Amino acid sequence: MQFFDTHCHLQDERFKNDADTVIRQAIDDGVEYFVCCGSSESDWGDVANLARSWKQIIPAFGIHPWYQKCRSTKWQEHLRFHLYEFPEAAVGEIGLDHHHTSNDWNEQKSLFVQQLQLAAELNRPVSIHCLKAWGDLISAFSMAPELTGATILHSFSGSLEMAGVLEKMGCYFSFSGAVTYDNHTKIRKAAQLVRPERILLETDSPDIVPMGYNGYTRPSAIQQINKVVASLRGLNELEMSDIVFKNALRCFKVDNE
Repeated sequence: MQFFDTHCHLQDERFKNDADTVIRQAIDDGVEYFVCCGSSESDWGDVANLARSWKQIIPAFGIHPWYQKCRSTKWQEHLRFHLYEFPEAAVGEIGLDHHHTSNDWNEQKSLFVQQLQLAAELNRPVSIHCLKAWGDLISAFSMAPELTGATILHSFSGSLEMAGVLEKMGCYFSFSGAVTYDNHTKIRKAAQLVRPERILLETDSPDIVPMGYNGYTRPSAIQQINKVVASLRGLNELEMSDIVFKNALRCFKVDNE
């Protein structure tokens, strides 16, 4: 089976001493590609270094809503620099969060829209974090130019009804280790019923530990996530991995020939 981890943070401090080992193990376990997402200006350089070192890594650069106060006055210039260096790079992780942050909402939304505008300008995919802000997400989309690259809802946690609305807008839905928990009924229902051409898988390594997983999450955990989603959809693991792998290739414009 081939896997494509569409959202992880290999630059995280928790991988500082064993990133190469973790990446090699994941490759041995069938992970062909990793989308390594930056979260703030301070980690973009580390993401870039990983992408230079590993052909399997697709970098993504963005400012997560938790870190909006940490950006410099030249953040847009720095973001453009990294996106120009890596024509394959996505914009992310960006987004909106009403659950974990007390940041100024207008500033958060403005930062998000500015990054959407850049993604539209450069025709890049976007990896979006959204928690308790679905209506505002749709509102923000209307404030930015139409996105021509793929729009990916990272670790999707919305309702099936919201998934239906976002499907009509052309979004993709990426499911993480959260889907492995029986009590996450809303997430599992979405993973079961979104259209097959719109589903992706991710680990969000080193976060969102799958059920029964020991320690912080590693990209090899994509196997367990694939198994659970396959079961929810009444497919075998190979059928599931084939669907999501092809979807990810399309989203991130990867030529796997």
